[in-house]
Amino acid sequence: MKIVIIGGGAAGMSAASRIRKLSRDAQVTVIEESSIISHAPCGIPYYIEGLFSDESLLSAYTPSQFAIDRNINILINSRAIEIRDGEVLIENKNEKRLIEFDKLIIATGARPRLPDVPISGNVLTIHHPINAGQAKHRLWNANDVVIIGSGLIAIELAEALVNLGKRVTIVTRSRQVLSKMLDPEMANIVEERLVRDIILVKNADLRAISRGNNGKTIVETSEDNFEGDIVVIATGIRPNSELARDFGLSIGKDGGILVDDHMRTSQGNIFAAGDVVETINLVTGKRVMAPFGPVANKMGYVAGVNAGGGDIIFPGVVLTGLTRYMDLEIGSTGVKESEAINAGLKPKSTIIKARTRSRYYPGGGWIWIKLISDANDKIIGAQVIGNEGVLARIDALAISIQHGLSIKDLFFAELGYLPPLSTAWDPLIIAARQLMPEG
Repeated sequence: MKIVIIGGGAAGMSAASRIRKLSRDAQVTVIEESSIISHAPCGIPYYIEGLFSDESLLSAYTPSQFAIDRNINILINSRAIEIRDGEVLIENKNEKRLIEFDKLIIATGARPRLPDVPISGNVLTIHHPINAGQAKHRLWNANDVVIIGSGLIAIELAEALVNLGKRVTIVTRSRQVLSKMLDPEMANIVEERLVRDIILVKNADLRAISRGNNGKTIVETSEDNFEGDIVVIATGIRPNSELARDFGLSIGKDGGILVDDHMRTSQGNIFAAGDVVETINLVTGKRVMAPFGPVANKMGYVAGVNAGGGDIIFPGVVLTGLTRYMDLEIGSTGVKESEAINAGLKPKSTIIKARTRSRYYPGGGWIWIKLISDANDKIIGAQVIGNEGVLARIDALAISIQHGLSIKDLFFAELGYLPPLSTAWDPLIIAARQLMPEG
C-alpha cells in the first residue's frame, strides 16, 4: 500500500510513525515544503528570548533520522501543488513529478492570518521554526517593538522581548487580551500585570502599516499611530486548505477541512489532521479549529492508525490552552461564559481567589479560578490564572469536561494535598463548593 502524507509537522510525522508501527510493508512518503520535520513552533518565543541557542532543538528529528530509523521516504524542500485522483503533483527545485497514493493524509497546517490593510516596512510574523533564526536576529536588533494582536503568541513574545530589555507595545482590536481564552474579568488580571511592563492599546482597528521617514515602521489605527523599529503581526492563523478545496473536499466555515471521527475527509481514502482541520467541540457540538500541538499529534496518530488499516476514534476537543506572562500562569479549557450563553447552555459561574500553598508555608502566591457549569450542573468551562499550580488544575478540569463530570463530582474528587504544593481545601474544591447545588 502506498500512503502519502503532505506536511511534516506534528500531525504528519505522528501519522507516519503510527503507520510504520502498524505496517512494515506500507510505502510511506512524507512531502515537506521546508527543510525540517517534526518542528515545534511553540518554542520560538523562548528561542528568541535566548533561553536556548541551538536552533535544531526546534525540531525533534532530522529527516535522515526518520528515514533511516523508520524507513519512511522524506521529501524535504518539496511542495505539493495539486491533488489528483490517486496522485499528488509535487515541485522540487522547479522540477515537477507525480507521486501515486492509495491513501493520502493532508497535514498542511496553517499560516499567519494577515490583516486586510496596506502593509509595508519592517514587518515580521512568528510561525515556522525554519525562520526562527532570522526572526531572532531582527528582533534582537530592534529597541522598540510593536506587536499587533493579543493572543497566545503575542503574550509569549511580549514576555521574551521585555526580558531582553525591549520597549514593547501591544495593539489589539479586541476589548481585552486573550479573548479566545478568557472572559473579561479574568483577562483583567492578566492586563493589570502586562501594563507594568508594556504599553497596551485595546479597541484599536488597524488601518495600515507603513514605512516611516525616520526608518521606523508606523502602525496606523483608529486610536492613534504607533511606531517601532519592527512590527510583529500576531493576529491569528488561517488553515492551509487550498489543496483540499481545489480537489473538491468539504471545507468548513472557518476554512478548515471537514473530517469525521476517524479523521477521514469527504473522500474515503483521504484523511486530514492538525491545524488544517475543523473538529468537534465536545461542549457545544459545533465545528472548531484547534491549533494546539498536543491536539495535532493525537489527530495525526488517529489518522495514521486508520490510514494504516486500524480503527480508532478521535473524540473531539475541549480547547485546553495554556500560556504564561512572567509570574502569571494562564490556562483555560471548555467554553467561556459568553460562549456558553450564545450556545444556549444557561451557564452558572463563580470566581474565587485562593492561596496556592498552606498559609504557614513560605512562598507561594495567589490563584484565581473561574468555574462554569450548565443548567444541569455539568462542568463546561474553566479559566485559571495564578502564580503557580495552574497546569495541574487546568488539566484536571479539562478531563472533567471531556468526560462530562458534574460540579458535585469535582467537589468530591480526592485531590492530593501537601502544604508546600496546595491547601487542605484545594482551590478547585473551593470553586466547586461555590457552584454546588445545596442538599
